[in-house]
Amino acid sequence: MSDISLSPIIPTLIQQGIGVGLISIFLTAIVFIYTAAKEGMQDWDRSVILEKVVNVKDFLIYLSFIFIPPFFWDLGVGFQIAIILFAALGVVYLVYQLRNIYLWITDLEGSDSTAHLMAHLPLGYRQLLREEYLTEAIDVNRMRIWSMTWGQKTNPGVESRLMTSFFKQVTDMAQNNEWLKLKDYLQIYNAGRSNREVRYWHNTRVALEALLVTHYREYVAVNSSDDNHDHIYCGNLISELVSFYINAPLTSGVSFVVFDVLKNHLSGRNESYTQNFISDIHQILFESIVDSKSGHSIWNHHFPEEWKVTEEHLRDNAVARSMFRSYIEWLQTRIGSKDDWDKLIDEVSRELLPGLYPSWWAELITYLIRPFGDSRIMSLFETAPNFGFIGHTHGGINIPMEDLERQMIEATKRERQDTITFFLKHFSIDQNEIASSLIELANIEPKDEKEELRKRKLLEIFRAVFSNQPNQNT
Repeated sequence: MSDISLSPIIPTLIQQGIGVGLISIFLTAIVFIYTAAKEGMQDWDRSVILEKVVNVKDFLIYLSFIFIPPFFWDLGVGFQIAIILFAALGVVYLVYQLRNIYLWITDLEGSDSTAHLMAHLPLGYRQLLREEYLTEAIDVNRMRIWSMTWGQKTNPGVESRLMTSFFKQVTDMAQNNEWLKLKDYLQIYNAGRSNREVRYWHNTRVALEALLVTHYREYVAVNSSDDNHDHIYCGNLISELVSFYINAPLTSGVSFVVFDVLKNHLSGRNESYTQNFISDIHQILFESIVDSKSGHSIWNHHFPEEWKVTEEHLRDNAVARSMFRSYIEWLQTRIGSKDDWDKLIDEVSRELLPGLYPSWWAELITYLIRPFGDSRIMSLFETAPNFGFIGHTHGGINIPMEDLERQMIEATKRERQDTITFFLKHFSIDQNEIASSLIELANIEPKDEKEELRKRKLLEIFRAVFSNQPNQNT
């Protein structure tokens, strides 16, 4: 023991050898983290590093264990043993922190091509610490963190993790009716939504699922007798973000996610909410599908078949009924006084009502809902509908021309009859009005061949309507 007390080199070794050496390595690693352009670093990661990786307070305490006690080396053997123990404790803690720094630097968070895979893997070291930090942060700091996060573009792998965490908080707020806090969160996210990459389907699914939960919770709050009306601050924000996460994926090639999430969301909902929801989204849904480069594929492969308007679906499916109601309301805002072709109405009408003859349906529904002057039928005669120009495709592969022509004629005849039957079943129209319209049509003197063809077409349609009306002979 006397040899130890007589060794002046030990405190020097502790302070200038071990201590300075570890600090040099430590500071080099910290500088690397702060200055290197490491992919996936967030603005607020510096705070996470100081709190969770390094923990500055603990670092200074344990650093003092290495540098301060050696100054008391000459006070005796007992102090010398204590000094060595304190130094060892400080060294162990600094090594532990160096390990944390190593784990942070070497954590792989994914790239563009692996973002969807990373989202399903266990949380990495960085994200574990981020989520711990977020959980412990007070609301003000948490808001500041999300503002920094969504205000910039983010590494896809990191973004998947962060969106999962963020929208879990959004869902929890909606479930707990924390509307004012939710408003702040949605405003922050909405302000930076242009920085989000919607083509990563996992991110789109996470966001849309959470937003639909908030939409439903807001609907429940609106229809409840609760005195808390804070939900009014969120309604427009929720609708705007839902519209964004319908439009952007549909026009970016990930439409399958949208309809998968929508189907799951509406499954089991009552008809009142279903109508409310479809009323909110139908316009952006229709416009996005038509604007998409893969619209044909969406209608035929992703848009749920049971949502399309047929007699069977109207009887059995609440979404189809809601779609039809919203479609008719939407038509009233789109059918104009000019006959310029409207691609949007044309495609939606053809695809949403697959069993009807587009041309006849356009004439009948325009006759019924478009504003007119002195004569409803003359208004229709003079200004044709602005949709219904493109019909359904019929036929198959390697079919003889004669058979193909016969199939087309039969299909057209069937669609025309189905259109008349459908129209009369779902819309109430006076038989005397149809009779009067037929008389007016018969008395028209066409000025040219175009008007002659139009007169013949309308006579054929309205004679079919008249002959299929109940009690037409009474």
